[in-house]
Amino acid sequence: MKKRITIREIAQIAGVSRITVTRALQDNSSIKPEKREKILEICREYDYKPNMIATRLFGKTIRFCVCIENIVNDFTNELLRGFHSAKEELSDYKVEIDIEILEHNNGDNIDAKRIDLIKRIKEQGYDGIIINMLRSDEAVKFLNTSGIKAVFVNNLHDGANSVFTVLNNCVLAGKMAFEILSLGMSEKERKNIAVFTGDTDLYLHKALKNSFISEANHKGFHVCAVYDTKDSVGLAEKYADEMLESRNIDGIYISSANSIPVIEKIIMAGKSKEIKIVTSDIFPKLSDYIRNGVVLATIFQNPYRQAKLAVMNLYYHITENRKISEIVTIIPQIVMSSNLEVYEISDEIF
Repeated sequence: MKKRITIREIAQIAGVSRITVTRALQDNSSIKPEKREKILEICREYDYKPNMIATRLFGKTIRFCVCIENIVNDFTNELLRGFHSAKEELSDYKVEIDIEILEHNNGDNIDAKRIDLIKRIKEQGYDGIIINMLRSDEAVKFLNTSGIKAVFVNNLHDGANSVFTVLNNCVLAGKMAFEILSLGMSEKERKNIAVFTGDTDLYLHKALKNSFISEANHKGFHVCAVYDTKDSVGLAEKYADEMLESRNIDGIYISSANSIPVIEKIIMAGKSKEIKIVTSDIFPKLSDYIRNGVVLATIFQNPYRQAKLAVMNLYYHITENRKISEIVTIIPQIVMSSNLEVYEISDEIF
């Protein structure tokens, strides 16, 4: 069976953007006649049949709901920037994107809040849901029976009937974190390392931790403590105090965005020059610590890009019936003071 050509391939052949091809296929096109005729001739040559993306201005509105669980504000803000960027990019294509932020408050039944939100999304007839959700078997079961096309961001959920998941390459990130931390420690140092994670009930934090520890053990370093902060500021501060009081630590890897409480405790204890620190991602306050040498490096997993890829790929899946990989992987990158500025000024870094 002959493979059907896509609008992306038509655009490449014509040397124009997909938007230009879309406009050329409209009866009331505002494109110059000669350019439009060139594009239409290519469409005829390759027997291209316009699909939903070519008729977006005349089709029904596509509606997505983005659901963010706000655990660490800095990380949430980066996700929001990515979602808003995708929303703006799709604004001319009859795509509506609503954003719901689920706050974690003490005493709340968070599973009930998740399920209520999914019920509301189903009742309102959304075409898809993009969600970053902590481990929640009940909510996943309910989502599976809702019939909503679901995409997960920044976590992998076993048993979820998702269209795809956008995820940092956690195994690679853990290896990179260990290598850069080990390079920052001299042979004379004791090589005692502590790891501060997010919630290890989640795939990504478990994978980051296991990958880092495996590399450390292989190279003869001693991971003497692992602290699961559950992405809680209070727990991070508590465990940092416990570590500083009871252990001699040469290096720390913080695999979660919840790094500032740990760093500040180390500074208050006067040990920022003694303890080498590797963190995750880039936020304004963390950037200052990278610049002044308190943080050796950070492993950038680009939450902005994760969010944007989730929306754009779901859109192409619906409008072009495009097959998306089960896991869309973000390749982590090492960011230090020397290249920090590049990552601060650019959103589209792969």
